[in-house]
Amino acid sequence: MRTVPSVTDGPTVDEGTAAALVETLRRATGRAHLDYVAQPTPLTGGFDAEMLRFRLADPPAELDGELVARLVRSPEVGAWEATMQREVAEQGFPTPAERLTADESGPLGRYLIVMEHVDGRAPLEGLRLGTVLTQIPSIARGLPGGTAFMEDYSYHMDPENEGILGAHMLEVDPDIASDKPRIEVHPLGIGGREAPARLCFSTGEGEAITVSLVDMGGRMRMIVNDVRACAPFQDMPWLPVARVMWKPYPDLSTSAEAWIQAGGAHHTVLSYQLNQAHMRDFCSMLGIEFVHIGKHTDIDTLTRDLMVNDLVWRLQRA
Repeated sequence: MRTVPSVTDGPTVDEGTAAALVETLRRATGRAHLDYVAQPTPLTGGFDAEMLRFRLADPPAELDGELVARLVRSPEVGAWEATMQREVAEQGFPTPAERLTADESGPLGRYLIVMEHVDGRAPLEGLRLGTVLTQIPSIARGLPGGTAFMEDYSYHMDPENEGILGAHMLEVDPDIASDKPRIEVHPLGIGGREAPARLCFSTGEGEAITVSLVDMGGRMRMIVNDVRACAPFQDMPWLPVARVMWKPYPDLSTSAEAWIQAGGAHHTVLSYQLNQAHMRDFCSMLGIEFVHIGKHTDIDTLTRDLMVNDLVWRLQRA
């Protein structure tokens, strides 16, 4: 089943809008007698666009079946959405196929995107950190670098050289390895179990992000911290696991306070491939609150922004 933005049938469609839509379709297809099988049904959940569900009688092949018309007020936004829809579909992601577009010069006076109607589920249904981990590599496909599940292991609190060490025995994806991963068996000092196998490798240096997704009770919040991955500060012969060292922006003290204020979790996703702009767009598409911690983060400003965000999201649910 394909996942589509959550929409629901509404009450009735304005007759003028229905007439303008079918006239726009007649002009676009060159079929002067094109008409509906039945009056269109409005759909809610289209954000800043009006959405109609309809079916045409004796249509051309590309407009056969149940369809959805998205009427976008801004021509620029409409053209951008249409381009994104095509590109996402061409890359193999599950999204409704685009059937027709028309600019705002027609009877509708709005940018028109016609796409197939498909059943789906709300995009936030079951969305948790594990889901994000499976989605982020898809977003990053074709980009240089790597993306992996991560866990904060230890904090280097030296004011002159602050840093965070991320590590785990098996959960860190070797996609971010800078050397050949090795499987090693070493005793484990807890649990009274047999010596386990560990995946061991180091990672490269460079700009990256750490990503956390938290449930705020009624909405999801994604927290993204810009970081600079670096070489480990010293050899770690007694830590035979996959590991990566990074310096968070703007500094460890500020980023840690901001992370806690925003509700960031202990487990994250670390990506060399993506940046905060990619994740901001991802959140915008799925209706997730986005919080960014970067070089210019100020705690007072962040705290105020979190309070405003909370108010806005509560009002949106009211």
